[in-house]
Amino acid sequence: MTCRDCSKTAGAEVDYVGGNNNLEQLYNSQLAKDLEIIEVLLEAGANINVPASKYNGRTALQAASEGGHLAIVKKLLGTGAIDNANPAHYGGRTALQAAANGHAEVMRFLLRMGADVNAHPSRYWGLTALQHAALEVRLEVVEGHLRAGANVNAPGCYPSTELALYAAAEGGHLDVLEKLLAAGAEVDAISGNRKQTALQVAFKRGNVELAKKLKMSGARSDLGVDKIFKSGPYPYASWTRRRLQV
Repeated sequence: MTCRDCSKTAGAEVDYVGGNNNLEQLYNSQLAKDLEIIEVLLEAGANINVPASKYNGRTALQAASEGGHLAIVKKLLGTGAIDNANPAHYGGRTALQAAANGHAEVMRFLLRMGADVNAHPSRYWGLTALQHAALEVRLEVVEGHLRAGANVNAPGCYPSTELALYAAAEGGHLDVLEKLLAAGAEVDAISGNRKQTALQVAFKRGNVELAKKLKMSGARSDLGVDKIFKSGPYPYASWTRRRLQV
């Protein structure tokens, strides 16, 4: 798409939400990557706060944050983009949640500009910013969210319902797990669509290092660990338990 094409589309569809040429598609495909295009759209009167569509949609700011495009994020916020705009109903993310996949600079800037570190996630398949960073094994981003006051025990959303500690165990990174425990994560909290603890996840994945750390932090090994055998074949689970003698 050329800037001229973009300008024509912006002028014709400035308030249009739906169809094949709607602004959200422009945001997701082009606007989040190209500063020249965003300037053309703004000059044409484009509404940068068009809400995200229901299924996996993104606002302009959310799309730019997810892509890690700091210059675009700054431009959008400087032009009136809403930093805490609601995420899409299914699989949506706020701008800060979208940046949690490893874009530390974008995260820091959004927090300085007032982004809500504890914003409620998408109703379905949603994660808080901290949960997403923990799952993606982004230590620097996890640390930034914790410093900003992220709720380490915030509940997850349907259907995964993953807490941050559970997500860290799924990601398999000891440093992230230790940070969350030090911040007060509930070591025996049950979450995830299989209703397991972080220790159960470590057993399931055969991660002895994580399982040891959780045990040293007081994790109980009698909280329905046998459930992991009912939810699928996990050959490493019994091996891990033997290594820990539990």
